[in-house]
Amino acid sequence: MTAIATATEVFDFMGTGTEERTANTTAVTDIISRVTDMIERYIDRKLSNTAFDIKIHSGRYCEIQGNLLFLKDIYFDTHTISELKEDDTVLVENTDFVMESPNILERIDSCWSRADQLNIEITGATGLVYDSTPEETATYLAIPTMKQIAIEETAAMSGLWTKIVDDGEGNQGVINKTNLSSHTQKILNRYILPIV
Repeated sequence: MTAIATATEVFDFMGTGTEERTANTTAVTDIISRVTDMIERYIDRKLSNTAFDIKIHSGRYCEIQGNLLFLKDIYFDTHTISELKEDDTVLVENTDFVMESPNILERIDSCWSRADQLNIEITGATGLVYDSTPEETATYLAIPTMKQIAIEETAAMSGLWTKIVDDGEGNQGVINKTNLSSHTQKILNRYILPIV
């Protein structure tokens, strides 16, 4: 998986000097991958393009209402379906079903099976941040906000993010910033999927 941010971007955000960059590049790079995992668990969504092969039925990763199938949980952001089977029959996109939005599949001239026995199989890809380039060169264009959140969280976890404060009487001090700003935390909370 391509990292959502680089150590250089984190250092640029913090205004870190050359000496500290050299000494801490490896540690900050390690923190970036941990932060990505933390964010994914927190919002219950995948950030990067993630391939999957699942068996579902209404109540397990989806809800079915007639001819509409609503993918949910980590599959909410599904953007690609390479194969879909229902009751062991391969369905053809734009003939048997259409993808109305990243999480809504509409069955054409039929209703989805409600057998509730893992009878729908989907092979595809999900993720908030993806584009059409191969995984090795993926750029994160879809949600630049997530990249900025990951940069800020990495900065907070690194212990290198500082702020100069003035007490109003000419005395200055340096404090370490160890948390997301309240504004950034509110933005991150907007990406949490509601429990349906």
